[in-house]
Amino acid sequence: MITASMPMPGALRWRALHPLIDEDGTCSLLYDLERAAVLEVPEELQLHVAPALETGDPDDELLSWLVREDLITMEGWAGWAPDMSESATPLMDWGPGAVLRLDGEAHVRVTQATEEAIFREMAVGFRQGLGAPRVQLHLDWDGAFPGTGTLERIVREALLLAIEAGQEVEFDLTLRAAEVTPAVALFLSAMPVHVRLLCDEFPGDEGSLPRDIRRALMLLWVQDLPDRVTVCFDLPASIRLKELWSWARRLGVRHLDAVRRPYSQGAQGAGAQAQESRAAWIQNLKCDLQDVVQEVCACLEDGSVPIDFRPLARVIRRLMHAEPLSRFRPDPMGGWRVGDAGSVGDTGGGFESDGPAKDWLGAAADSEESSSTSCTGCWARLLCRNSALQIHGAPVEERTVDACDTWRMEADAALRLYHRLAHADPLQVLRVFGESSGLPDDLPSSRMADPWGLGSKAPC
Repeated sequence: MITASMPMPGALRWRALHPLIDEDGTCSLLYDLERAAVLEVPEELQLHVAPALETGDPDDELLSWLVREDLITMEGWAGWAPDMSESATPLMDWGPGAVLRLDGEAHVRVTQATEEAIFREMAVGFRQGLGAPRVQLHLDWDGAFPGTGTLERIVREALLLAIEAGQEVEFDLTLRAAEVTPAVALFLSAMPVHVRLLCDEFPGDEGSLPRDIRRALMLLWVQDLPDRVTVCFDLPASIRLKELWSWARRLGVRHLDAVRRPYSQGAQGAGAQAQESRAAWIQNLKCDLQDVVQEVCACLEDGSVPIDFRPLARVIRRLMHAEPLSRFRPDPMGGWRVGDAGSVGDTGGGFESDGPAKDWLGAAADSEESSSTSCTGCWARLLCRNSALQIHGAPVEERTVDACDTWRMEADAALRLYHRLAHADPLQVLRVFGESSGLPDDLPSSRMADPWGLGSKAPC
């Protein structure tokens, strides 16, 4: 039924849409920013839907489909614009004691040096996190190990606070590879802690990995900890993602994170030669991301567990929530919380307060900033690594033209993977991308939740 000519009362508008362009130039998928949804485009419309979105001049057949899918709607949307202020804590300086409320979770960063300050910081964090079913403690002392006694007391105190509040609690410990000793690995195997293992730059050759990294991985793997370790590498522009992926697959890495270094750091040549080289770099990254998506889907289809590639997985988890969000607002008790009103995914990364506008990284807004690195109007602004929605779980990176291109390619690949997950086993998808994928399924609950006999109420 053609609905283009059907009268509709009220003012109509297009939703915020982004076409995902395939290699052949057609558009088989549309990303709806407002509803955090990915929609299949009918085959007969795939050739001209992207130009019509750009010009705003669809034909009757396309208009009918847009109306049926509620892509032309009467609903309002506040839109998006950066609204940072000088009095707001920049996201990259997410300070001690601050709480980020997101998707039903409270994220608390613990960084103090003394145990007294740590426990005070945790108590404040749990008070700010009241009402959230889960509290995630991000333990980070610049990658240093705090000591078995200190970490044990932190976990014990957090479990007691969680029991009192009726909440679950999870622990995320950032650790440099050089800090992993046999005693540390053995201790971590008995603790309900997920480890972010910082491994610096990936050399592109397994045999040339620094000794401390190889030793740390061996010790953690001996303790059967791959399910609770995220291996984090910097990836130089000269190294293909497929090289890191191949290495991780051979080693049995379950969680992998990678920060792609800007192409400009390894660029050679000038003029047309440099442009061709950069174009090849972009094409290689696109191909590698497509291969990652293909392998993840193949693993899910045959029942095996794929690598949880965090740059894509963060986007998947964000989309899986699909909850109405507005923008971050200061919490009356300190820290930040997400407001209740607004449209799906539209946080805008802004904080509502007075003062001169600041950009995502807390620097003064530049009116002449390149559109390539401007968040305003960018289709990936709610999904990329620079998004406030991801900052609690992603490495902070400088926003540059190269970085933005990389983030957009990651977001594009994640959206395609998100769409394909609809055809996979739901239980398998939840196992990999669900809420509790950071901890192994077979970890005994007594070890994980109640190692000191605190009682059956231990929620972790």
